[in-house]
Amino acid sequence: MATLSDAETQEHMKRWTSYLQDLANQGHLIGGLPLQQGGYLMTKDEVREEMVLTSQGESVGGWLHLQAKDYDQAVSLAKSCPIFEHNGSLEVREVIPMEF
Repeated sequence: MATLSDAETQEHMKRWTSYLQDLANQGHLIGGLPLQQGGYLMTKDEVREEMVLTSQGESVGGWLHLQAKDYDQAVSLAKSCPIFEHNGSLEVREVIPMEF
């Protein structure tokens, strides 16, 4: 995304808006937000301000919480995600319910 022109960024963001609106209209979107690039990496003994990366060395740009009946449906919903337009990747994972 950092290499896109302003016009290309705006066009890409329009596709994100459309994708999210489609998910919401179908009743699949529960929530989600983009994340800032920087953050704090924490262990039990220290807190460091830095670029927060995954174990593969990529940054996590945001999250979406979707309602799907199973993994197959979740993967199907994710296939049209605009993240793939610029060689991005995503993970499909199940949330483990917890009671508080």
